[in-house]
Amino acid sequence: MAYIYTNPHRQSLLATRQELQMRRQEREWIDQRIAQLEDLIRQLTPLAQDAQDTVSGTLPQLCLRVLGVSPVASQFRRFAIL
Repeated sequence: MAYIYTNPHRQSLLATRQELQMRRQEREWIDQRIAQLEDLIRQLTPLAQDAQDTVSGTLPQLCLRVLGVSPVASQFRRFAIL
């Protein structure tokens, strides 16, 4: 029966290299996600700042107001009359 010696330091080195590769892939994904989130924040900031006007009313009043400014509302009105 033959005995094979495996260097425990070599096994540790291989495991460490694999983990490092995995962590670099995770960091790449995280960096991409951070860039996406920063871009989204830049896009949403002006929209959030413009939304300072608050509108109050009952639900039907608010729905009518939204439909009144909708470009599709005229098509719905035409079908509702029929």
